[in-house]
Amino acid sequence: MFLQIEKLWTSYEQADVLLLGEITDWDPFLARQHGAEAKRFKKVSYFELVQLDGTYDALFVQTPFPLIEKLERSRLITVQYGLAKERHNYGVWRSLADLNLMYGPYSTSAVSIFSNSISVGNLKFAGVNLWGDKQVRKILKELHGLDADKQTILYMPTYRDLGSFEKLLNPLSRMLSRYNILIKIHHNQETHSDFTWKDRASSLGFKHLYGGNSNQGDLLNLCDVVISDFSGAIFDGLYARKPLVLYQEGAERLVGTQSFDLESIEYRRRHELGIVCESPEDLAAAVEAAKGFAIKMQHQLDTIRAELMTDVSDPDVLETAKRAVDDLLTGHYERPSRAQLYVRDMYKSLRSAERELAALKRKPLWRRLLRM
Repeated sequence: MFLQIEKLWTSYEQADVLLLGEITDWDPFLARQHGAEAKRFKKVSYFELVQLDGTYDALFVQTPFPLIEKLERSRLITVQYGLAKERHNYGVWRSLADLNLMYGPYSTSAVSIFSNSISVGNLKFAGVNLWGDKQVRKILKELHGLDADKQTILYMPTYRDLGSFEKLLNPLSRMLSRYNILIKIHHNQETHSDFTWKDRASSLGFKHLYGGNSNQGDLLNLCDVVISDFSGAIFDGLYARKPLVLYQEGAERLVGTQSFDLESIEYRRRHELGIVCESPEDLAAAVEAAKGFAIKMQHQLDTIRAELMTDVSDPDVLETAKRAVDDLLTGHYERPSRAQLYVRDMYKSLRSAERELAALKRKPLWRRLLRM
């Protein structure tokens, strides 16, 4: 997550990056850092972060974490992480924020009921032109060792039950003779250093394999078609103006999985975004259909794109985000309304009660009975 907003936090020269959690082993990551940048990373537990409340003017976060409801003095700023799985992205946890930095008008409108919100775009792509000219694409193809005579597919699946990697690996391998196929895996696929996906893909002939932290901007720039499933990568492809194939088999059975529901935009508006494929056998035909769809529906796609994502190709977009933060810290934003404060207080109380209940359940039965 800190890599996704790296351009934002590095623009604050004195900012620290707090690596949260007692479970995650941050030591291998820290060992790879060098020089002055290494000093910016600080390992802290959730409890230690609460103790640091007030020592920072602002804390930038992308998702709620244990004890976040205890923060009171530092101003809390959320930075949008994705467009898919709306039940989470636009959830009541946004009420904790003093300011929400969102991708575009659609998301800003969805969370503004909870607190101050502004559209700044996906800052991961700040200052990047994803619609490079033919010469740029040619250079990128050479750098990545791609066949210049073939079109290029970029496959970006999500993970676990919503993911399509296991289902589409074989069908994709049968398309290798016609296309360059790049696979960029979801970062959660590599949780706990599990890189076995690369072995499975390599055994089927795939050569262009990219981990979760690879440069997505370059991959989007050089590809001709994007294949995804229920992933937020759908909208990265849309932003880059690439034809989209959405593999979404059995969506009804997946409701409730990873905060997915049928009203979430990646499903509800799927037919407006690209070609929907629900069977592995139809994948090759869907890729061909997606190219025609992107040409025929270009005006519609541009309209949706502007609704969902502010253009960030101009690097000054970072200054727009920082000015919004400065305005918050200097009191130029309206204070939360009474209704917003009521929602925030109720959500904090709910999180505290859930944590206490979970702790109680972990106690031996005899101790729970004594409490009663």
